Amino acid sequence: MESVNVVQTSEQSFSPVAGDTLLALIHTSLSKHAHCVVGLSGGGTPKPIYEWLGAQSADWNKVTFFLIDERYIPASEPTSNTKMIREALTAGGLINETQILCPDTSLPLPECIATYQTLLANLFAKQGNERQSAHVMVLGMGGDGHIASLFPELTADLLPGGAAKETIFHTLTNKFDVRDRISISLEQIGAASNKVFFLKGSEKASVWKEMSQASGGDITRWPALYVTQSGNTVAVCCFPSQQSTL
Repeated sequence: MESVNVVQTSEQSFSPVAGDTLLALIHTSLSKHAHCVVGLSGGGTPKPIYEWLGAQSADWNKVTFFLIDERYIPASEPTSNTKMIREALTAGGLINETQILCPDTSLPLPECIATYQTLLANLFAKQGNERQSAHVMVLGMGGDGHIASLFPELTADLLPGGAAKETIFHTLTNKFDVRDRISISLEQIGAASNKVFFLKGSEKASVWKEMSQASGGDITRWPALYVTQSGNTVAVCCFPSQQSTL
């Protein structure tokens, strides 16, 4: 696995350290560009980080957030990433909900994906980095090694460099709640200027270690390997002490 800047923290310091890391990447991006585009993952781990972030001072009017992936469920559902991210980021009163772009899951699924594809393509073209992607992408990792809603083993159409040029894909899972998912492509994640993983707990420690020790660099099994190989990747980790060696 390519070199990753690993920042190990305690349970108590995990959220502020993760938040500081993300905020520093945003500040650095804004020092170089007129606007910063940030992709956010959902789940339980980043929620307190987003709440912390939304209470910090920054040129938030120059930042646009978007969801990296979502379950195909109403935005009012408790497990909706849209609901969690909107509530967490706006709780501090400094970030407006209009700055957070999300797939419209009230639409029929094909229309939802097509509309979000167009929305993000326009965002990346106008305000994204030189590769027409985000300046920062925030990622987690599931117990099976998935990132975003890209579940191993990745099918050929989801692999970077293939014939498909979509930014957004309809993906499926039989292992987790809600079979139908909406996910940004692995190629688009790799094209981001900076990638940051937030990893917490023994399960994440085990899966990260297994991936780190895997031979052959199989990104169909370990899509995060493609991300780490793309460079400019940070992993903020809170792992049990006996599993802290990466």
